[in-house]
Amino acid sequence: MISERIRTLDITEYLCPMTFVKAKLFLESCVPNQIVDILLHSGEPLDNLPLALEADGHHILAIESQDASGSIYMLKVKVANSL
Repeated sequence: MISERIRTLDITEYLCPMTFVKAKLFLESCVPNQIVDILLHSGEPLDNLPLALEADGHHILAIESQDASGSIYMLKVKVANSL
């Protein structure tokens, strides 16, 4: 069985609306049903990006804190069937 490496996008240096723009461009470069990780800050990006991605047809599989302070999170996303 071949294991495909999970692609990761780090948008921790960006604020809304650039978090959505960067994530959208990244997801457009992925294949349908691919699982990807997106790193982002808590607050507005974490509040808005999962909802925006789901509205575009992507599936949020998990939201996980990546540090003890809870300021960095990882979204595990399944890319939509058709973009």
